[in-house]
Amino acid sequence: MRGGQPLIQPISFDSEAGSYIQLRGPNGIGKSTFLRHIAGLAPFDEGRFLLNGEAFRPHHEETEFTLCYLGHRDGFHPDLTGLENLALLGAKLPAALQDEPVYHRQVHSYSAGQRQYLNLLTLDDSADLWLLDEPAVSLDASNLAILEERIATFLAAGGRVIVATHTDIAEALVTQCLTLEAA
Repeated sequence: MRGGQPLIQPISFDSEAGSYIQLRGPNGIGKSTFLRHIAGLAPFDEGRFLLNGEAFRPHHEETEFTLCYLGHRDGFHPDLTGLENLALLGAKLPAALQDEPVYHRQVHSYSAGQRQYLNLLTLDDSADLWLLDEPAVSLDASNLAILEERIATFLAAGGRVIVATHTDIAEALVTQCLTLEAA
């Protein structure tokens, strides 16, 4: 809702273990806002997100279902190195990348693609649900392939993924595509 008026048509979907849902629609339609609602970062004006028939409360201590949300803005401190930022966020750099010089540099010196790749390293494989907002932005072809492999592995382990995107990401794995339309 904006100014008391609904922005999008009502939407309903089910997400089973291993499901991959893509949110599509024009810029400004509400894809990012929708993800923020599910993540519990913004209240629903109307409607709700149900988990096993009950209202989902992602930040409530009794909630056992966990999620990982990656939005447009990362949480990196620009004056810390990539390694230092990952450590602060509880993420680890894969052993194969430990000696890469880029991760020992301050994040303010990163390109947009390097920063986005670092952001993808914060994805929690132990979560039940990944909410990803335009995760392919600024990624080159090799890093996009890494993202797609991470999604495939997460889904195969029973995870759920909801992605807001304008880019084809792991299209063969998509179980449902939701196109948000103006109200």
